[in-house]
Amino acid sequence: MGTFENRIAVKAKSLGWNAMRVASVASKFGILGASETALSKAFNGLKELPTHETALPLDLLLGRFIKMCQVFQPFRLDLSDPTRARQLLEDFESGRLIVSVSRHEENQNVA
Repeated sequence: MGTFENRIAVKAKSLGWNAMRVASVASKFGILGASETALSKAFNGLKELPTHETALPLDLLLGRFIKMCQVFQPFRLDLSDPTRARQLLEDFESGRLIVSVSRHEENQNVA
């Protein structure tokens, strides 16, 4: 397995995505050569992905999803629908999606 394929496999695993999910999301972003078959072969070390057309853009895309997920921790984002996942990522990166969490202690006395 090449460097990019290894990085993609690790990132996909951290997102809880299999080759089918990665392929579906990649298609929503127009990444060529990221079919389920190609990804399965790459994840199993049978064939490397084309670097510039597939591996690099896919590695960067998964990194963007991981970055977004880290911001929302400890909450887990529902990225099961590729179309909604794309919209969520685009809204997050454009600043249209802002989440704020505050904690109120029950026994807080106000002076």
